[in-house]
Amino acid sequence: MESCNKGHDKILYDYLSAYLQKISNHSASYLHDIFKALFVKGDSESEDKSTSSLEEMYRNYDRIASIAEQSKCFIPNNVKIMNILKNLPSYILNPLNLSPIIYLSKNLNLFKTTFQPKFKDLSEIYLKDYLDSKYGNNTFNNIKYNICSKQKLDIKSFEVLVDSIRFFPQRSWISGNDISLLAHLRGALLASLEDIYLVEINNPFYSNFITLKDAEGVYAITKVFLYHLNNCLFEKVDQNFNEILKSIADVDKLTEYSNDLYNSPLIDFFTPFVFSADHEKIRFFVKNKDHIEECIKEGINKTLDEVLDKWISKDKLIEDSVSINVRIVAHEHIDDKDEKYVENAEILNNLLSVNEKGGELTHMQITFQGAETSNELCEVCKRRKAVKLNDKLKEILGNDVKLCNVCLAVRLSPFHVGRSSSLKKGDEEWNLNDIKNNGWNYFFISSGNKGRSIDDITDGSDDVIFIAMKLNLKNYKERIVELNKYYDEMKDELYNLVKDDINKYLGIVKEILLSENISKNKGFERVKNIYEKLKEKMNFDESLSKKFFDTLIMSNRKGSRIDFSVVTDFIIHEFLGSENTNITEIKKLPDIINIIKEVLRQKSNDLNNIGSIILSKINTIKNLREKLRELKEVMKSDSVGTTQESTVKTDLVRETEKVLVDIPKSLDREFSIRLHFSILGEELLAMMYYKRIKQLILINPSTFTPLVLTVIRKSDLSKFIEILKELNNVLGDEISPISNSVLIYLIKAKSYTPISIIFYILNEEIDEKGNSDSIGIVPVIVGRNNIPIGPLNVFSLKEFCEEYEKLPEDIESFSEFFETSSEDIPYPEFKNYKKFVNDNIYSYVQEYIKREKKAPFSIKYKREDKLRAYIARLLM
Repeated sequence: MESCNKGHDKILYDYLSAYLQKISNHSASYLHDIFKALFVKGDSESEDKSTSSLEEMYRNYDRIASIAEQSKCFIPNNVKIMNILKNLPSYILNPLNLSPIIYLSKNLNLFKTTFQPKFKDLSEIYLKDYLDSKYGNNTFNNIKYNICSKQKLDIKSFEVLVDSIRFFPQRSWISGNDISLLAHLRGALLASLEDIYLVEINNPFYSNFITLKDAEGVYAITKVFLYHLNNCLFEKVDQNFNEILKSIADVDKLTEYSNDLYNSPLIDFFTPFVFSADHEKIRFFVKNKDHIEECIKEGINKTLDEVLDKWISKDKLIEDSVSINVRIVAHEHIDDKDEKYVENAEILNNLLSVNEKGGELTHMQITFQGAETSNELCEVCKRRKAVKLNDKLKEILGNDVKLCNVCLAVRLSPFHVGRSSSLKKGDEEWNLNDIKNNGWNYFFISSGNKGRSIDDITDGSDDVIFIAMKLNLKNYKERIVELNKYYDEMKDELYNLVKDDINKYLGIVKEILLSENISKNKGFERVKNIYEKLKEKMNFDESLSKKFFDTLIMSNRKGSRIDFSVVTDFIIHEFLGSENTNITEIKKLPDIINIIKEVLRQKSNDLNNIGSIILSKINTIKNLREKLRELKEVMKSDSVGTTQESTVKTDLVRETEKVLVDIPKSLDREFSIRLHFSILGEELLAMMYYKRIKQLILINPSTFTPLVLTVIRKSDLSKFIEILKELNNVLGDEISPISNSVLIYLIKAKSYTPISIIFYILNEEIDEKGNSDSIGIVPVIVGRNNIPIGPLNVFSLKEFCEEYEKLPEDIESFSEFFETSSEDIPYPEFKNYKKFVNDNIYSYVQEYIKREKKAPFSIKYKREDKLRAYIARLLM
């Protein structure tokens, strides 16, 4: 594909130029970087100033959001620091651990990104691979071509565009390269509101979970509600947003794609005012608190109309209502008139300082038009009257079901948005060509809209595993990272890239030094003895390659070839160091040095060809080393005379200075965390299909939903653990994790276990001691509907995988916990209490807690014993 020379600013301007009179600050702020992931280059420094009128609309809010995201130590002397940072090599970091992100690549393996010399390389390498692997071959090139040609995007292409800004970072440098573009656009939009309220309401569609259908339905209908709520909130600040968006994409046809609209990534784009949502409560932003009731009412009415439209008669509608409790939990005001960017950035982040207890609670009764009801109560909410079911509804739901208008809409909503529990292409027979051509997103295409029950995936056993992935931000706070760690990681990555070339280069050097040509050199007889000693000591192993690599990085010599003086000095130092050389030999070193240089020059063509390849790669890290030195000096000068803690610390052990950077707890970073959590959830579900695991998905990932839930057969658990092992291997050591931020629950239950018990467990407190990594594994044994008492144990992903690896070697130790435990016992640690079953064990636990004031399962077993117990009971 021929490249497009325009930057993302000019591309946006070209799309929106006919609407400039209608664009508000809010629309401009939310759309300003929508093309940046695909077209990284900007146009702010271009001679073409046509885009300036559009840029003026969002510039201040873009800057406020950017400052709110970035390290405080970069804000003083900002121009100098920005000039240094934008020339550094680039990473895409995961905000959950500030380590390079992992994604599902074309070969359906998890892949960890590495650094690239230029920011645009991250797009052309990693974003391209991500989009092509998810949506099929040539997706990246095709959408870029369509955008360059200024084609209006169809819904599927617009979905790819949104996914590109979910994945790609806002900036190339630390404290900006973990913020996804979509998260940044949300921050800029909120900054443009100037007056911002964070509102909390109870989820109007949740009252109780009786069946799996209720859980699936509540999360499905909540997405529909949030879409309409958000539409209302956006229209209150900008009536033209949807019209403006039509210049980019065919959004008029969104209603024809409800399966796509109400799932990620599209639902993530169309709900920028939504902060978080689960079955119990919803939090959203609003500019004017007077609009809260109006938009809630509009959201509920449009949701019920949309979901119930084809199921109920319009002839006999009645007025019904739903109760809403409303609380304003945060309020901030931004004044950009005086360009107080730093102060306004702090104000934006203050929205995270949520007051859990107040403000004042307001009760609202929202009315709507619903189907005719009977005199019987709804069996789910037990508050509203049940609808008189027509024949069509009886066929779908059953004759004896009693549901009110709201709970009826909950049960029907999965049919409207696409049933998460329906049979998917991933459940059927598929081949690698299907995935190659359509991407791994193919796995999630529904094969019909009929829901399934857990019994449909079991294999004769009634044991199943509920796998839940839950976002836990209790430990989210400001973090301090050492920039040198990224330098060290880049060095390791770069060494792996050039190791073979260095070995080849040193191999040629060794061959030259051992050849007869060296003995023909003038003056050789004088140094023959020292040469023989050098020949005897020459051992070109892996450690030597690494040392030579470090030497090249530390060398200050310029040029595209490796200086033979550097090579010679290195050889002499390594094999004829002064501690192993007598005074007489030391005097002869200049002679041997000259001879070695001379014979190397004679083979310069072979050496220079490989040397130039090595240096072209190494210059990236040398540039980084130099830029870090500059950055350190600027930051040191900034901290002089200030009260803030110094950002440069001396490491007395390594005798080096560490450059410390704060990564603030920011609003956009939390948005980004939620986006990355959603992407990880999608990828783990896709990998389960790739491993041929039968699953029943109940809750799909989305940015605002902190939960993913699926059910598998117990016999497939070992396959899922293989996925966890791959994740652990690729993840490696994390740089600065938010501990236990991603909790993966492995809940062994029965196919008939009430879904309410699963949600009870997901709300239980966890004992976080022992795991400081970002991913924690929470094993739970429900058995015959036993609920564990007290905090749940959590183990790091690494220790869980390590203990599982020991299983074949230490089967007796594992099986002991299973064989001496009754399956009625929720605690596998009770390996010595086989005699207690059913009521006896329950009575024992209750008596013990009453007497000892603590649960009886954390006293006499070591941590690894507990973990073995859980693994044994999960698998057997």
